[in-house]
Amino acid sequence: MSRIVLEYESVQAAAMEKLDQFALSVAVELATSTSDQWEPLPSEGRSQPTSV
Repeated sequence: MSRIVLEYESVQAAAMEKLDQFALSVAVELATSTSDQWEPLPSEGRSQPTSV
């Protein structure tokens, strides 16, 4: 019984890692594709659309 739980947790951890990598790649893709439309805010150091 405990072996099944351990296997489930390791599979879950691997899935979360894959999900994190996917989210990161998507974020990088978005950041690079819209880099000309976004400019950093000097006050916060974060980016926001210039259209706002």
